[in-house]
Amino acid sequence: MAHWVEIDRSSGPTADSTLLLWPAGKLKYGTRYIVAMRSLRDTSGLPVQVSSAFTAFRDKIPTSDPDVELRRATFEDIFVRLAKAGWSRSQLQIAWDFTTASRQATTQGLVHMRDDGLARLDKEGYSYTILEVDNNYSPQVAKRIVGLYKIPLYLESELPGAYLVIDPTTGLPVFQGWGEAVFELTIPTSVTNGTFSSPAPNVVYGHGLFGSHEELQYGTYQRIQAKYGWNFIGTDMWGLSEIDVPFVADMFLQDMSPFRTIPDRCSQGVLNTLVLTRLLRKLATDPLTQFNGKPAIDPNTVYYNGNSQGGIGGNIVMALTQDIERGVLGVPGASYDILLPRSKDFVILFDILKARYWSPMDRINMLTVVQQLWERGGPAGYMDAIIDNTLPNTPKHSVIAQYGLGDCQVTWLGALAMSRSIGCNMYQGNLQVGNETLYGFPM
Repeated sequence: MAHWVEIDRSSGPTADSTLLLWPAGKLKYGTRYIVAMRSLRDTSGLPVQVSSAFTAFRDKIPTSDPDVELRRATFEDIFVRLAKAGWSRSQLQIAWDFTTASRQATTQGLVHMRDDGLARLDKEGYSYTILEVDNNYSPQVAKRIVGLYKIPLYLESELPGAYLVIDPTTGLPVFQGWGEAVFELTIPTSVTNGTFSSPAPNVVYGHGLFGSHEELQYGTYQRIQAKYGWNFIGTDMWGLSEIDVPFVADMFLQDMSPFRTIPDRCSQGVLNTLVLTRLLRKLATDPLTQFNGKPAIDPNTVYYNGNSQGGIGGNIVMALTQDIERGVLGVPGASYDILLPRSKDFVILFDILKARYWSPMDRINMLTVVQQLWERGGPAGYMDAIIDNTLPNTPKHSVIAQYGLGDCQVTWLGALAMSRSIGCNMYQGNLQVGNETLYGFPM
């Protein structure tokens, strides 16, 4: 398995920094892996010392420690398999095995939420309430509409901190009734004045970390949609949106035990985005979105564009959507345990963790543990299902991934790991750092 190795520097130079091994792409579902190390030396050039427990396994030394003896058979199997691969047990300084989660355990919850939730809406009907209408919002935007739309809710409540309600028998999220989420729609002047033909295609937008639908008000996006004749629509990506900030900050300050709420709310946030995509069918018939008797929205032509968190979470959206064929993942990455310690956006929360957990190794181990919870509602569990290996009842998709060299918010190492897993090609002439060779990408 292609991988890279590094010393953790997220806490600065320290004697107890952690040695990290990162896979260069997604590991296989439900697969046993064996990790082994040999020829390691310390800064003095001496061989790294082997622990007494591993020495007992490797050299067949009997012990009175039940924790060691209960695992002896497992290690004997590891040594046999490594020997077949050309690694003799006498060379080994450490080895272990682990088994990855199954695809069903990782993805079945969100797939069920999508299928069950959209089926309920198809039967009950899509509905929304308009909160704001701004005509001639800017030179580029003819109309801005903000409203609330009906969503199938699988969380205990709509509030930050809520968990998915899980059926103990099936292990699947349980429908809790109907909730509401906010949406914002902007229609460009270039569509309403005839510069581009109407109805116009639509872009579902994914906002940045702890952002909101209000990013559609940025001048950059207004200029883009005016230039190309696209309607933009977006919602808050629950779990890591602006409304989640107080809860997340308090959790880091007080107690990390409720962490599961983040991937749970992220899962609901993905479903909200999928619902929003279908809501365009009804919005297209609203008189508010029609100009001179012509509709501005073409509900059959929808793309996705997400940036930062919208690119990271957009990976899941593009793996699950049944209504969007093509999308752009802007400055994306996976997994979060690669991204967070390298991100300037995580500095404040990381400083809080450093104050509470003084050991750099404890902090890295914590991020590794919570990553296992994150797989169900994070990109790492879905990034091989966008193009090939698609999820049940899901078509193939096409994406462009755009990363930034030296990005201090979303490291491009995570973007490359994600893109390898998706199965992306690298464009000819892509910018590179120095004389590097970008591994794993057909050019």
